[in-house]
Amino acid sequence: MRKLLKSPAKGIRLKYVADFSGVDIHEVVKRGIHRMRPASDEGEELRDVILWLFVLAYAKQSGSPVAFISGDRAFWNENEPAAQVKEDIRKAAVDVRLYRKTADFVAANAPSSEEIPTDALAKMFSRQLIEEPALSLARETLTQEYWGGRIGRLFQSVGELEIVSLKPISGTFYKVDKDHDFAEAKILLKVKYTQPARGQLPEMPPFGIGAATAILGGEMQVPAARNMKNPDFYEIEATVFGRMERRQLISVEVNAVKRLDI
Repeated sequence: MRKLLKSPAKGIRLKYVADFSGVDIHEVVKRGIHRMRPASDEGEELRDVILWLFVLAYAKQSGSPVAFISGDRAFWNENEPAAQVKEDIRKAAVDVRLYRKTADFVAANAPSSEEIPTDALAKMFSRQLIEEPALSLARETLTQEYWGGRIGRLFQSVGELEIVSLKPISGTFYKVDKDHDFAEAKILLKVKYTQPARGQLPEMPPFGIGAATAILGGEMQVPAARNMKNPDFYEIEATVFGRMERRQLISVEVNAVKRLDI
């Protein structure tokens, strides 16, 4: 559990704060004695009290908005934060926002979005920007989903892969703040694979007679090719992400590719 909390998901950065010096032990005792939220009506749940006082202290020290997610009824009165909780926020003069569930937090803080016209997409995610990472992922995808077995992997590793055409399908801008945007796009790629000449093949250890016969005969027979209209061309949908500052692209990442011609 400790490991999961420290690294909950890819791309999520964790800041671990272990400084409880802002928590006043006298306040913890007072809340237990006087049944003040988030202490329970029995004067218990003092761990919740400590956590809440820590959140208030951290919000004050950081000077930034803090999201506090808890479904514990000690913090709530029906659908509103408990009166004592709201009073604590007011007296501390901090911006602490309460949410019952993670989904509530996501819904309330999701960035605004707008559709990107396809002509703008073509300019934004040019072939020059996405060609290298897109072809790298396309080769991996074709290796896993199309070229079969050991011989297939050998041929695809030395063959040529090139983008024949690039066509934007759809895209969305996500507003992060006044200066930063995030763009996501779906782009249709037509990719051509050219098998290497026999003399370009690297040396391999001995393998099955059938495979050797296929190579000596000058042909490589890939079973899946029988189901393809043209086994040398592939249609691939690429998912592209871009980080932007003042609507100017500063970095591009091709996150995934998916074959459409299966």
